Amino acid sequence: MTDPAVQSDTPGPADTTVPRPFHRHPGDGWVQCAHGHRHWGLHGAAGLLLARRAHQGAIDAVVLQHRALWSDLADLLEHSLPCAELTRAWLDAAACERRHSQVFDDHGLAHRTTAMGDSFACLPVAELLARCPELAEQAGCAHCRECGLTGLRRAALRSHARAPDPDAIVAALRGRHGPLAQDIALHLAARFSLSVRPCPLEHGLGASWLTRLTQRPVPAPHALRAVRELLRARPALADAPDMFAALIRQAGPRAQHGDLPRPTAPPFAALGELVLHLPDLAALLAPWHDPAVVPAAWHPDPFESHVHRTVATPWRRQLARRAADDPEAALWLARLGDLEALTRISRRPFLALAHDIRRQHALRDRPADVPCDMSLLTSAVESRAGLRPGDGHTVDLALLREAARALTPPHDPAALAPALELLIAAGLPAEVWEDILDRLLPPAGPPAPDVLAKLETVRQQVLRDPTSRPNHRKLVQSAIRAGAPEAFTYATAWSQADPDHAPALLAVADLLAARSDPAAMRAYGSAVEVNPFNLKLQTRLADAYAGKGDITRSCAHRRAVVSIDPVKADNHLQLARCLATLGRQDLVLDAVGDGLGRAKGNVAELYASQSGLRPARPRPVTGKLKAMLTWNGAGDLDVAFIDNRGRRLSAIRPEGVTVEQLGNGETAGLASVAGTVSVEVTRFSGQGPVSGELKLRTPETTRVFPFTIDQGTLRLANVTFNGYYRGGW
Repeated sequence: MTDPAVQSDTPGPADTTVPRPFHRHPGDGWVQCAHGHRHWGLHGAAGLLLARRAHQGAIDAVVLQHRALWSDLADLLEHSLPCAELTRAWLDAAACERRHSQVFDDHGLAHRTTAMGDSFACLPVAELLARCPELAEQAGCAHCRECGLTGLRRAALRSHARAPDPDAIVAALRGRHGPLAQDIALHLAARFSLSVRPCPLEHGLGASWLTRLTQRPVPAPHALRAVRELLRARPALADAPDMFAALIRQAGPRAQHGDLPRPTAPPFAALGELVLHLPDLAALLAPWHDPAVVPAAWHPDPFESHVHRTVATPWRRQLARRAADDPEAALWLARLGDLEALTRISRRPFLALAHDIRRQHALRDRPADVPCDMSLLTSAVESRAGLRPGDGHTVDLALLREAARALTPPHDPAALAPALELLIAAGLPAEVWEDILDRLLPPAGPPAPDVLAKLETVRQQVLRDPTSRPNHRKLVQSAIRAGAPEAFTYATAWSQADPDHAPALLAVADLLAARSDPAAMRAYGSAVEVNPFNLKLQTRLADAYAGKGDITRSCAHRRAVVSIDPVKADNHLQLARCLATLGRQDLVLDAVGDGLGRAKGNVAELYASQSGLRPARPRPVTGKLKAMLTWNGAGDLDVAFIDNRGRRLSAIRPEGVTVEQLGNGETAGLASVAGTVSVEVTRFSGQGPVSGELKLRTPETTRVFPFTIDQGTLRLANVTFNGYYRGGW
């Protein structure tokens, strides 16, 4: 959307409306589109999104707001929760505004698909393709289409990798949802075999080219027919590498590939791992065998490098002619494994690297269904000793495929370490590492054997001295941090040995909450009973009861807070608001009057409340670690942090935690973080499995964890903090 008050974007002294010192992100700044309008965000337009939920929790209305002229926060939409429901509401709001406004300009909608990729990727691929017509109707600058297409392609790749739907892609290829959907479907058809049976790739793989290396080249005749129909209907697509790759992939590598289009750009990246399976690379890719650049300027991707290692291309012959006088050309001959050429020109220092590349390339002919051989990875690591780290050109695509197989569950611990070392040496981009981490960091399982051994040592100390409070505390805290199933037994024994000790009772309450036991709230109350004059405990329990909808008990603890500290005006105000929520207007004025009589300091808000209570200001969710939980279906889900002291901090134990609950979503922030923090999701009510996503954000990075839960608790992530590195997985 545009701001008609802004007419130009001339950078420099004239652009005084932007408070430059407050630019916090690389994308902060104004850009000018082809229409002459100015928009906030160097990487795309942005706006504030307000959503209203109906009683059932579904979003029924969205408000789109113009940005202030000097607004300086470019990531408001990026901070919205990546969930399918919010994405649908966002698109519906834009479509409604387009129909009813003569001046609505939503080309920012296309721009923001790049930054809103997390949200679009939450949609099933069939729904994402079906909604493409809404994104294709963009007015405005000439770059909108390509900008939106880039973001949608990335989102569609992730969506299809998570839940493959070949039939939806074939339907889009045949034009069911318009040209934009056809372009995205063609992008998917170039990278995934659309065969239904047998399945060419395990579900969950394929979000990046690395995990697609394990894809089997299965022909899909019905998809091939759809791609050919698309080429006949839109001949201009013959110039696209995706069309070339889609025709080859859906036909299968062993098919007769005649009458193929010739794209203007090299199709190596679009073919991807298919170059490992094509038997005649020399003829099929002949037009692109000579990149016609000097060695120092050549930056091939792994697929192009593999082709030049397989075929004696014109580029290799050119390198051989230059290598005697050009060390860079000789280095490239070694990277391509050309032992013969290096021997002829007596370039012996490069022979070891060429031998290593030749051994890697020999893995090309290994059948796809043969399990990963750990010795191959280990020998490859040993042979790479002394090579320049981070030189991705010294790792062949065939060896990367072996490493990708090692990452596929179930993991072989002996193969995992050398596989990761090779991937580090390959200099992979960030989006590939995100896909790798998704493979390596599944929802947390049982404790590791070494952790169990440490717990057993502490347990023996407790058995030797059952009255030792420090030993009990250490055992219970260690068991909770490790997620050991015996933690509840240890905590119960501690509470029996020390029945008046609040930390012991809180540990039992934490573990009851992890079991989604309704008795958890009463257990938290028992910790308050043994220390009834603890102001913090009373306040936290009042907040917890209010969050769970038990207003009567919340008010009881608000009264206790007033009794403990009657001179603080806010305590009286919170009690009055609680009573108002309960519907006891007769007691509200009494609480206000009591506060005016006993409170000291600033009582202006108490005086104002005599004529009517103002709603409490919502506490913003802040913290070094933020967890944003969304789910589909009925039920009450909570997110909890297990800190390095073994405390389970959540909406029902809000110590150093701010929580916002809204419909089928909850956002929690942990203010103070040290060491390793585990993050769990607990279901307190509802029947049947529900699915959702947990988005964790640290000052350094953001990760999304999909989950399905029926009852109890899932531990989804462990986040490690220290004084220098602010959050690692």
